[in-house]
Amino acid sequence: MATASDYLALNGRIKVRESELVSDSDLERIIDSPDMEHVMRVIADLDVAEHFDVTKPFTQADVEPAFEAHLDEAFRVIEESAPDNVLVELLRARFEWHNVKSVAKAVLAGRSVEEAPLSSLGSWSVEDMQAVLENEDVPADIALRQEVVDVLRRSKEAGATDPRSIDLLADAALAQDWKRLARAAKSKPVRQFVERTLELQNVRSILRLFAMPNGASIAEQALVDAPMMSREVLLPLVSDEYEGDRVETLKERMRLLPDAEQLQDGVEQALQSREFGLLEKAIDDALMSYVKAGRSEMFGVLPTLGYFLGKERELTNLRIALTGKQFGMKREQIVERLRDLY
Repeated sequence: MATASDYLALNGRIKVRESELVSDSDLERIIDSPDMEHVMRVIADLDVAEHFDVTKPFTQADVEPAFEAHLDEAFRVIEESAPDNVLVELLRARFEWHNVKSVAKAVLAGRSVEEAPLSSLGSWSVEDMQAVLENEDVPADIALRQEVVDVLRRSKEAGATDPRSIDLLADAALAQDWKRLARAAKSKPVRQFVERTLELQNVRSILRLFAMPNGASIAEQALVDAPMMSREVLLPLVSDEYEGDRVETLKERMRLLPDAEQLQDGVEQALQSREFGLLEKAIDDALMSYVKAGRSEMFGVLPTLGYFLGKERELTNLRIALTGKQFGMKREQIVERLRDLY
């Protein structure tokens, strides 16, 4: 594994590119634009503009390919200069498992995989995934890892009952990949980032399990080991035989988290209305807060990790702002959905 000083050259490149990130003022200019023509003039001033045709009104079909190309460019900068492959694999893993989800949902819904929202940053064979899902027996020439095949098979079974199971199973598999890569990294900041991510993932997962009729049947595969939100503590809460107040037990456990107060409103919304928008925003903001703490460093992995998360967040916010403007949402409705920037 690379040492902290090995990241000096890459972090130097990252520092130069940080100035190109979308700012709060850029988003305000979009949100306050009087019409979509003015929105596109604002977009033309941003780094992402090179992937848009800003001379004509954009459609939703234009947005995702442009954003994907922009994120791909940031990923390639890291891939070219990273001192070893562990960070690259860590970043890529989420896109691999995103594609697993997308393929599984498309196949089980009877839709064409070509229409699924696939990421170009994923490298696993879409054709192989589709073959695993569409055949009773796994074809002999499949090049996928056994863990991927297992998740696809479990998704086929559980997803037929409740498609939300697919997200939970794939997220748990991603968590196992991240834990493996964090061990390989032998980096305290990477380990802490992964641990924080898994704790927050378990909060989201158990709340989703509470809302699902088949939650108890997949809980063992959906929850992961995390320091302060351990699988052993959470599993009994999903059981039909649990005799206590599972919500209060969960809240009590959550008080151990450094982000407990930040998560409160999102947890309440999920419990009361089974809506997860506030919780997803709180989780995104909590992880951003962690990586921003290392932004000024020149050694170690945090500046690079933070920059890539920053790229993802700027695109998330642009997506929210553009969609809101396109559909005539009120300013406050757009703003309340925006994530913290890097």
